[in-house]
Amino acid sequence: MKRLFQVGLAILIVGLIALGVGGFNHGNKAVSFEGTKPVIVNKTWTRSKVVNKEFHQINADLSSADVTIVRGNKFQIIYHGKNVPKIQVKNGQATIKQDATDRQVGFHWSSSHYGNDTVTIVVPKGVKLSGRLSLSQGDLYLNNVELDQLTSSIDEGDVAVNNVNANSSQFKLSEGDFRAHRLTVHHHCKVVNDEGDNTVRGVSAEGYYLRTDEGDNSLFHQEQDGEDQTVLQKNSHATNVLTLISSEGDNSIH
Repeated sequence: MKRLFQVGLAILIVGLIALGVGGFNHGNKAVSFEGTKPVIVNKTWTRSKVVNKEFHQINADLSSADVTIVRGNKFQIIYHGKNVPKIQVKNGQATIKQDATDRQVGFHWSSSHYGNDTVTIVVPKGVKLSGRLSLSQGDLYLNNVELDQLTSSIDEGDVAVNNVNANSSQFKLSEGDFRAHRLTVHHHCKVVNDEGDNTVRGVSAEGYYLRTDEGDNSLFHQEQDGEDQTVLQKNSHATNVLTLISSEGDNSIH
């Protein structure tokens, strides 16, 4: 045990020294470990755009990127990071493919974000996005856009929605929270979460269906809690229904 402690202490000291070297090199060096060896990571950041190519459908597979979809004046796909994805716009479909990459665990001297790449998708007003999004490790942000039969799958990450019209769309989360503010539902919008909370504020829908295996349900001023599977619903057979399902987490609509 003493020997193990000494080895661990030596690794820590060497790592701190390497971290100090990175800090004095303008504070922009990251230190990670390859096995037990600390190394300084030189990250080459790339920025690329696809501009003025119209698309209404998305087919995206991203391994290590946060994705933001917003309204703007023209069609754009903006990428920033190291693991450069393949981006193609053809016949009204935007295809974004990012190969899987091993994430390095380490320290970063400066306060800037070190981790995920970013992909920003910009569409003009009135565009209804359809298709599919698949994120392995990353967050999804939607702001002031319209969705039409869009399916989003997020393995490790959160989803944040603001001022979104969702028509027959679905969000699947394995490990993360879903938060929405000013969500308008047409036909149906479904959120399925394995481990995380689902919270919606300012929703426009005709019906609601909330179910949790381990957690609490809250629908406006009506609450339901318990250790067994609980269901809370109102007009769940209406045309425009919001569904929140969580295996381990709370469902809340305010």
